[in-house]
Amino acid sequence: MTKKTSKTKASFEKQRQGYKAAIKGKDFEKKIGVFLSKRGYKIDYEKPICKGSKEKFDVFGIMYDELGYEEYCIAECKDKPRVTATDVLSFMSKLREFYKRLPVYDLDEKPEVLGLFAYTGELPRDARNAAKGFRPTIKFKEF
Repeated sequence: MTKKTSKTKASFEKQRQGYKAAIKGKDFEKKIGVFLSKRGYKIDYEKPICKGSKEKFDVFGIMYDELGYEEYCIAECKDKPRVTATDVLSFMSKLREFYKRLPVYDLDEKPEVLGLFAYTGELPRDARNAAKGFRPTIKFKEF
């Protein structure tokens, strides 16, 4: 019986840590949403990258310029000790999928899209370098 009880306690502790991490992550996403809304973006959280997709953007911001054209700022939020190149590549893949589905305006231009990679921990050089030359542009910002 004691063995089962310790297993249950360990399982409970692991579950509790998972909940705490999820809440911490959601709080970080809200912080980034406030950051973008202060810059004029209308914010949406956990927005699917396209209709029918299971993949989602953490924070999705949209605003309209003086001509009524959309401008997007899409944020990936990583509140963890060390970001990896895989984290950045995953974000790039989601951005690429979103960008290719955007309509083309009159002058063969697509709407302006900025990717914001928001993080709290360490960002190794290889993770930052993964996004060099990528279109749309990805900016890295430590919070």
